[in-house]
Amino acid sequence: MMSLEMNDESKKILDLLEKLKYEELLEDDLDNHLPIKEEYYTIGVDMLIGHYTFYLMNDKVLVIPFRQDETYDYLIATHEDIRILVEEINDLEFKSTPLKVGKPVIYIYPEEMMEVEIKIKPEEIITTSYPRYKGGWKITASPEGVLDYLNHQYAYLFWEGEIIHDFEFADGFIVKNEDTVPFLEEKLDILGLNFREKNDFITYWLPELEQYQYNKIRFLTSEVEDLVELDVHPQPDTLIRIYMIFEGLHVSEMLNEQELKSTKRTGYTVVEWGGMEIK
Repeated sequence: MMSLEMNDESKKILDLLEKLKYEELLEDDLDNHLPIKEEYYTIGVDMLIGHYTFYLMNDKVLVIPFRQDETYDYLIATHEDIRILVEEINDLEFKSTPLKVGKPVIYIYPEEMMEVEIKIKPEEIITTSYPRYKGGWKITASPEGVLDYLNHQYAYLFWEGEIIHDFEFADGFIVKNEDTVPFLEEKLDILGLNFREKNDFITYWLPELEQYQYNKIRFLTSEVEDLVELDVHPQPDTLIRIYMIFEGLHVSEMLNEQELKSTKRTGYTVVEWGGMEIK
């Protein structure tokens, strides 16, 4: 299994944040706190990505932290508290660096014409999208997978972004350059992709993988939800999410083989695939 342990820097950040006192504010209170300046910070903490909006007011600082479950606590702190916090965070040496999430695409196959709403959380990680992501996508999907959005048709929903996470290859696959295509065809069949999705996946990632003599590859399935939340309404009967992480190698190495679980598609189905290169 992939390690989900936080590194020392991440624990230090959480400790610093926990020193600050949270309190509940009513919406009326928020309306009365008109900010004179707004600043945005992203703090990566391994399996969680903290997004904080800082409203700098005359005498206090209102901090609104993003929460995956859409619940919010509002933090009131002094300017001095925030100054010290930011200085201490900036002094930490991070082991984590942002990783580009390459071409996650989302396919939707209802059993009949259906309106579907898709949201990616946290949306702040998105750097580009097509069609343009504006707080979510509300589309009409056909059983053939054709998506209608604002009177335009699409084969899938596309986005790219950056996340901060330390990946470890506790298991996976070592794949020789010339074996890449048959390897991907076999494994993607097991993971439940159909011929169109498999073709899209391979033609996108093959040029990246073929740069190296060998690739160390691991498929994230259930772990994907810990990285990026995909909110689909109505909920599908079958949800397949596959992110491939890989690292290019010049020579082969030993690695415990990852055991993949076969996925059977039934009913209304949503599929997402993407990937990341570890450098």
